[in-house]
Amino acid sequence: MTITTTRDLLFLVLAIAIALITVFMIWALYYIVMMLKHGYAAIRDVEKKLASFDAMIKTFKEHLVNSSSSLALLAEVASKLVRFVRGRREAGGRKGKTRSEGA
Repeated sequence: MTITTTRDLLFLVLAIAIALITVFMIWALYYIVMMLKHGYAAIRDVEKKLASFDAMIKTFKEHLVNSSSSLALLAEVASKLVRFVRGRREAGGRKGKTRSEGA
């Protein structure tokens, strides 16, 4: 290939410029795709961590609800036991008074 006119030189320079621009565009596109891939992986990791955190919060909430219902049941049983013991003491105290008063 010989360059005889300035027009031939222009076409050669344009061909080289287009080739360089193409190589640059391919290189830039590759790095853009890699950045998107890393961003997608980071978002997936965050989603997984949020899902596990959500599961942990739900489990904690269930345990808290179960514990509070158990504590409410224990408090109710304890209050009935206290009432029963008070009733027995009052009944025992009345019987004791009636015995000493009658004797």
